[in-house]
Amino acid sequence: MVLHDYVGALRRGWWVVLTLALLGGAAGAALAYLAAPTYYAQTTVYVTTTSDNPDAMERAANYADLAETSAVLGRATAILGEPNQEELQEVVSAAARENSSMVDISASGTEASVAAARANAVAEALVNAVELLEVQEPAPAVGSPPALQLTIVEAAEAPDNATSPRPRNNVLVGVAVGLGVALLAIVVLGALDTRIRTASDAPRPTPLETITSIPTQPRHRTSRMAREEARREAFRALRTTLVVGAHARGPMAMLGATAESDVREAAGQLAAVLAELDCTVAVVDLDLHPSERGSHRPAEERAEAKPGVAELLTGATQLSDMLPQGGSGGPFVLGPGRVEATSPRLIGRPAMAELVQQLSARFDYVLLACPPLSERSESATVARLAGDCLLFVESGRTRRADYVSAVEKLAGSRVARVHLVVDHVRDPDLGYTRMAPELGATAAGSAR
Repeated sequence: MVLHDYVGALRRGWWVVLTLALLGGAAGAALAYLAAPTYYAQTTVYVTTTSDNPDAMERAANYADLAETSAVLGRATAILGEPNQEELQEVVSAAARENSSMVDISASGTEASVAAARANAVAEALVNAVELLEVQEPAPAVGSPPALQLTIVEAAEAPDNATSPRPRNNVLVGVAVGLGVALLAIVVLGALDTRIRTASDAPRPTPLETITSIPTQPRHRTSRMAREEARREAFRALRTTLVVGAHARGPMAMLGATAESDVREAAGQLAAVLAELDCTVAVVDLDLHPSERGSHRPAEERAEAKPGVAELLTGATQLSDMLPQGGSGGPFVLGPGRVEATSPRLIGRPAMAELVQQLSARFDYVLLACPPLSERSESATVARLAGDCLLFVESGRTRRADYVSAVEKLAGSRVARVHLVVDHVRDPDLGYTRMAPELGATAAGSAR
């Protein structure tokens, strides 16, 4: 994947990013609401010395470690009246300020008054412990200051606000985590996704004559064009690509790489826009499989179907008997007729080639709507007879492996000209209609 592919994946998955970001923010807010508040209080102790004891400043740095020992915490527990010394050890910390004689003693608790009382109790216990440890020999004269003394210069007070949790920070962290998870998921899933969404996603095992993208809706959201008219306009762009760019004329096979593509609907759309050029157009439905047309219905109901391709290939009727008399005012539609289980075999007979020749002599364009190439092998035979083949790929549903298999079948049948049509492309992915670069042709336009 290149940068363009990642950007496209993010644009398609914007709702995933938004959803996970909102969920992350909601989770952070919930944790902040459910978590017990924690208050922090701090007491500052100042170390003073006399000139007779110059090494006292160096020894004072060890008092921060002394404050966290059992000897000091035991005294602080007795002052507080708390029975659990281990709990006090978990919530108390001490640190000496750098290049200073100050020692800061911090304590936490679920209540502001408890946190302040713990910090003050530990500071008091430390002062008492140092007085016992730092015994001066010989004893100082009466009235003279001790060589080393600890003084509480700033007693802890009950804080007004809890230090944690912080709802604002929790929400921001939750949103950031949600965004990170969403972006990672989109990138990984995008790299593993083998579905064809745009023409650039389709591999090129063999050269393609033209490439066309057909949108699902108007290109611009502000457009007042209806969805049906926008699709019709996209088929006009396809018509221009085929007629002007590729100089296609006569029979054209229309088939889908998989069953997701509605080739019959596409054939009707293309026939309608070709007829706008005052051309005669015939649409032939070559899906002769009864299982695809409701074989569960009673036999008498199936027998009411109008004569069509099946009768022409068996010789039961003639094409001249089925053609409209005079101008029909639109494309001529030839249905499959009364199909049986053996009807698909008729496509491989010489009568099929004769039928294509007769229709080509009568109509400017003959659109042969075939069953999916992944399911019916006779579709490749029809494409070989037509010469021009429109291979339809359903955007976001057809996988690369199915597309490559369809192209290989067409190449094996020696189909001369293959035109790729990516149908129902979403708005962010449009803009890939062009002549195939491997043929050195110029761009034929874009499906707007």
